[in-house]
Amino acid sequence: MEYLDTVSICKINIGLFVTEKRSDGYHNIETIFYPITKLYDHLIFKKSDNFEFECNIPSLQDDNIIIKALKKLENYIDDKLPVKIVLHKNIPFGAGLGGGSSNAAETLKALNLLFDLNLSTYELLQIASQIGADVPFFINPAPTFASGIGDYFTPIDFKISYPILLVKPDFGISTKEAYANIKPKKASIDLKELSGKKFSLDLKLLPQIKNDFENFAFSKYSELENIKNELLKFGAFFAMMSGSGSTIYGIFDNMDNLNLAKNFFNDKYQTFIV
Repeated sequence: MEYLDTVSICKINIGLFVTEKRSDGYHNIETIFYPITKLYDHLIFKKSDNFEFECNIPSLQDDNIIIKALKKLENYIDDKLPVKIVLHKNIPFGAGLGGGSSNAAETLKALNLLFDLNLSTYELLQIASQIGADVPFFINPAPTFASGIGDYFTPIDFKISYPILLVKPDFGISTKEAYANIKPKKASIDLKELSGKKFSLDLKLLPQIKNDFENFAFSKYSELENIKNELLKFGAFFAMMSGSGSTIYGIFDNMDNLNLAKNFFNDKYQTFIV
């Protein structure tokens, strides 16, 4: 194999509780990672004489997490992997959708195939954990309860059978800044209780599903709170910020309402139906 053409998907968080600050400076969290397959980046890997990396967004050309993933893999196998990587970015960055982490995980998987490294899933997970806390999730993305710093995974029986509208304003939120302004507290619900339940307007647990980062994000960027409120006004039965922001998503049980919301937001923001 000389060439590999693939995609890397994104995720949203269903609930996100920051429960404590650890002695190592990180924070323990509880969340559900939910994979979104209809919004993805396009990646091309081709064997080459030298390493090359191209991206359609110039600001993401240097110091990209894909390069970090490549270097971690090379360190693990103690060999160089001469490859040209082309990234066409569609997932907004600084959005709380995990696009960068997904790119890194897809890089590990693709290079493992392209160069016949024969690394096991366990080995890929070990390398992924050295790149970022949620990179391992994208090695085998499925609905997952995550705890620790977002690196302890428990697969759950969880499915959203409704369309989702993602709304991304033209700014991102620094994860480092978001954590610096968080006040950890006990989770208001055990998100694992969602396993096996239908995620709908009738779900009694819905009002208890929160994202602890919203307090900081909404106080600094009132625009985000406005987006969430508008999604609810248009008929979303659930709306929340994903990750540390800045994407807000709404889940609808009526496609007409979703389309009205999309048309409303289209002039100002990036919108995606997934």
